Amino acid sequence: MLPSSFMVPANIWDEILSRVQRKVNRLSYETWFIPTAFVADSGDSVTVRVPNPLFRDWIVKHYSGVIAAALEEVHRSDSRVRFIVAESGDVETEARAVASPDAGSHSIGERFDRVDHELGVIRRDVGLILAKLRST
Repeated sequence: MLPSSFMVPANIWDEILSRVQRKVNRLSYETWFIPTAFVADSGDSVTVRVPNPLFRDWIVKHYSGVIAAALEEVHRSDSRVRFIVAESGDVETEARAVASPDAGSHSIGERFDRVDHELGVIRRDVGLILAKLRST
């Protein structure tokens, strides 16, 4: 059996993820990229499923540059990554899309959902830190 560093990626999204993983911190990778799933590769676009609109928006807003760099590294700079929302089959969004002027305006419910998610991530991190401190 080959070491994991020599494993052949199952699809183009796995290749992109292996490069993204080297460019972002572990927690960000685990939070925002592990829950994604490869859907299709049509040559000029790679379709990836994300759990909800927050994931789609967050990845597009904060990681478009990293994804674009990864596409270049895998010799697919002419391709686009499209995210579809798992729960609703929502309209696809390109990863390299430039944020629109109203990208920052979200409903109160969306803002609360975002804050709630971020608090959950912080709680998880604090729990991991406390567990590590207790074990030392």
